[in-house]
Amino acid sequence: MAYHEELERHGEEMMARTAAVFEKAGIEVDRVFKWGDPGTEIAQFANNQGFDLIVMGTRGAGALTGLLLGSVARKVVHLAQCPVFLVK
Repeated sequence: MAYHEELERHGEEMMARTAAVFEKAGIEVDRVFKWGDPGTEIAQFANNQGFDLIVMGTRGAGALTGLLLGSVARKVVHLAQCPVFLVK
């Protein structure tokens, strides 16, 4: 259980730092922490909340790396019911 708690603490810290950048620019941020497959969780959350658009970055993995390791962005594009805007 300590492992999950440490991961969650680290995730919360990362979200706080990221949210601070947007909040400093006057953009309201809601933080949500989920466990599971990232692509599936992102798409399901967006679908359940009725999002109009998902904007996400890609790591720019090559075709072979993307094929072997899978891609969170690829999964979100496939599962999301709204448009997905990918930024490289």
